Amino acid sequence: MRFIPRLPLRALPIRPTAMLLAVLTLQVAGLAVASRVGAQGLISVGAGVGGGVGDRNKDASGSGMHGAAYVQFRVPIIPFALRADALFAKTTKDATAMSLMADAVVIAPIPFVQPYVLAGYGRYGIGKDDALSGWNAGVGARVRTPWIAIYAEARRHQRISRDLLTIGISR
Repeated sequence: MRFIPRLPLRALPIRPTAMLLAVLTLQVAGLAVASRVGAQGLISVGAGVGGGVGDRNKDASGSGMHGAAYVQFRVPIIPFALRADALFAKTTKDATAMSLMADAVVIAPIPFVQPYVLAGYGRYGIGKDDALSGWNAGVGARVRTPWIAIYAEARRHQRISRDLLTIGISR
């Protein structure tokens, strides 16, 4: 018959100092993880202006100007984000149409310059009688600095039949 050691039934006593050190270590580790997540920029906002690319992409006034704004929610660990866009584009000499879109963004995990592709679906010409839904797709790049980021993107919008180039700032 082999000898099997018996463990005591009562728990091993833990000293209060050791318990305090263990709790403090876990808290410091938690703070380090939380600050790292905040530093990754899981939420970003941006705004920019731009114009149509090529002659066929200009509006009736000939300018092709537009303004854009977005809020982007990045998924931790994987290079994927969800983005809500607002686009204000001139349609005639005096009229501006608003469009709202939801996009999926795939980001290349490069530290300083982040190229990305995006595609989505939205509503174009909100507030007008001829508002339509349609898709958009494009590519862009974001250059990060410690204070702010600068982005440039080119997108095709199906319902307004334009290829738009936008340059802006984000945080």
